[in-house]
Parts: sequence; C-alpha cells; structure tokens
Amino acid sequence: TRDSLFRYDGRSWTTFESYLMEQNDNVRKVVKVYVDDAEYLDAAVDSVRIYNQVGEENKEEDLVDLKLPFAVGVNGQITALAMDESNRLWVGTQTGLRRYDGVSWKTYTSLDGMIGNRVTSINVRKDEIWVGTDKGLSVYEDGEWVSYSKENEMLPMDRVTAICQSPSGVWVGTD
Repeated sequence: TRDSLFRYDGRSWTTFESYLMEQNDNVRKVVKVYVDDAEYLDAAVDSVRIYNQVGEENKEEDLVDLKLPFAVGVNGQITALAMDESNRLWVGTQTGLRRYDGVSWKTYTSLDGMIGNRVTSINVRKDEIWVGTDKGLSVYEDGEWVSYSKENEMLPMDRVTAICQSPSGVWVGTD
C-alpha cells in the first residue's frame, strides 16, 4: 500500500514480523536492531508499543511475541519494490531507499552516496541495485554508490522513471 507493506506467504497476508521476546529484552532494544535510523528510533519505539497495545494495562514485561510492523521499517510513502538474489527486499520511498534482510531495516539516502532521496524505480541486476531518483540514477555495488545524471553528462534527463534489465544491458527511462 502507499505507507505499508503486506507479505503473502501463500496462505495469509501479514503486515508485521514476529519477534519472540527473551529475558532482558525490551521494546526499545528490539526496535533499535530492527530499525537502523537513530533519528527515527523514538518514534519507531512509540509506534511498536502502540501496535502491540503496550500501555497502562498491558505491560512491556508481559510481552511474549512482539509484532514489528513493516511500516516502521519503511517509514515513508512506498514508490518502488525489488528483491535481490539474497532475498533482501529493497523498498523505494519518497525519503530514501530501505533494505530489509528479514531481520532488520537499513536506510540509504544521499548522505550515503545516492544521487537523490526521492526513489522512482528500482531494478536488481546480478549483485547491483539500480535506483532511479528524481535527480538521476545511482547504482549500488560492493557497498559503494556510483551515480549518473545530466550534470555529469551520463543521462539526458535527471528524473528516472523506469529501469529494466535485458541480456544486452540495462534500459533506463527518463522524462
């Protein structure tokens, strides 16, 4: 959906990951592993507490199965989805790229080397993640970003609208 993810396992739809609470676990500790964005941590913890109805009557210590909503990891409007060969989910948003490995979410933005934060398209090609943005194209490979834009004369237009791979290379649509 626009602001959340649903996963279908062949039988039912889910909007969360289940985490079995262990001794000495608390919501903040678990959410800190689930979401890597320190600036968003307090809001994420609050969201998870609300989702699990933790409050006056239901105490955190009584939780056995903590539900971690996918929306907490996404944290924004979804614009694109792709799955890589390692079964990691790549989610484009209006505020950056998110990667989910089944345990935790990692955020990528222009601060990490992407050319722009407003993701318009994603394509996976072997070990490369091709990300179209409103400011150009960024390719993630071996932990590094390489970007293409009109400014560096590698694209005719900055806004990338689509990306597709073929045996002969990668196709990129622009405005």
